[in-house]
Amino acid sequence: MHQQALEEVYYPRIQRDGITNFLSSKLGAFSDDLAVVTHFFTAPWHTPAAGLGENEQAGVLNWAGFRLRAMGRLREALQPMQANVDMSVQQENWIEAALGASNLSELQLDLGNVAAAVASGQQSVSYADQSEDGFQRMGKRSTHADALHQAGEKAQALERFIEAEQIQQEQQPENPRLYSLAGFRYCNLLLKQDTIAVLERAEYALALSEKYLGKGLGLHDIALDKLTLGRAHYLQGDFPQAIDRLDQAVTGLRQAGTRHHLPRGLLARAALNCDTHNPNHDFTHARQDLQEVYDIAEPSSMRLHLTDYHLEMARLLLAEREGGVKSPEEVDGRKALTLDEHVAEAARLIDATGYNRRLPELQELQRQLDLPVS
Repeated sequence: MHQQALEEVYYPRIQRDGITNFLSSKLGAFSDDLAVVTHFFTAPWHTPAAGLGENEQAGVLNWAGFRLRAMGRLREALQPMQANVDMSVQQENWIEAALGASNLSELQLDLGNVAAAVASGQQSVSYADQSEDGFQRMGKRSTHADALHQAGEKAQALERFIEAEQIQQEQQPENPRLYSLAGFRYCNLLLKQDTIAVLERAEYALALSEKYLGKGLGLHDIALDKLTLGRAHYLQGDFPQAIDRLDQAVTGLRQAGTRHHLPRGLLARAALNCDTHNPNHDFTHARQDLQEVYDIAEPSSMRLHLTDYHLEMARLLLAEREGGVKSPEEVDGRKALTLDEHVAEAARLIDATGYNRRLPELQELQRQLDLPVS
């Protein structure tokens, strides 16, 4: 009776008619949602229950992968997400295929397989175009753009974002700018070019996230918008506003239950606390945030976040050295990496993952330390 349970219990009573994704979007309760979804599998996470229709079988694979990823169980999420794409393409269900390929691209990016993420992002655009669904065509272009951005292909990424926003304007003329995750990604690319424009975009997106919470948007959307605001205020030198927004972002990401997003907030707050131009900089707090990034990213194989961790740790050690502060020699009973070792590990990861967006930052550190430039 799996199909009946889905239609009569899961959609209307647990997910509140399938519109709000109540457990995950409104409550951040991904583990509880996954516990329910488990019952729609014969063997988690690769064999959906035979009592489900074909479309629903593909759907539960995507649900499982999405929830596993949010909980930091990235390697487990890979199989159901890939199976969802394969099944949806076979069924010629192009909307589900676009969703699946987009989620797969995001997962591959988290795992540090940047070239694969770019390819899956391109696939998601192709499937979205075949679906002729405007919302999918907009959203999947932002997924592809984000993967291109992380690969260091900034010009191509910008073109994709502009395409996405043009479709957004056609579909929702009352909301002409990208918002939610698409808007966060676009602001991430624009951040160092035009902080004033980014502040305007993030305030606009935050208002929509709060307005539509539980109606298609979730707690993580609000937190990511606050993260963008915090980073933009930091770049403008408004340190009090920056720390306020970054604290809100970290708290919000914890509440949202999106473990794969949490390192973004922690890294941004650590960068602010590492910066000696900030009159209230706090090396101890920065180190605590960075240790949490490592504790999340290392066991989950979040290699892009690990790269960011090593780069930020190198900047922290450099700031401590220049400020005459003695860095700890041990962390959790283990010998701490040196400044040069953090830079070397960042270089190794960038080469292994194709995370070329970070290459200029690595090269700047290498020049500062008189190391061979990658």
